[in-house]
Amino acid sequence: MVQLQASEVTEIILAPLKRLTDESIYHTEEWTREGQTRTIYFYDFGPYRIWGATARMLKAFLDLLKQG
Repeated sequence: MVQLQASEVTEIILAPLKRLTDESIYHTEEWTREGQTRTIYFYDFGPYRIWGATARMLKAFLDLLKQG
């Protein structure tokens, strides 16, 4: 059984893959913290903003799907 970390997860959502691959819901930002600049991924899905580790994992998964 999956246990949610309340400080990390506020809600579980169901999102169709077709919608998640829509480039119009995806964008990146460059954030600098402690002198290190990183690309941060965002998926805006309806009222939800998916970002952080979840968005990194989602992007990696979607990139694998694109490779076939």
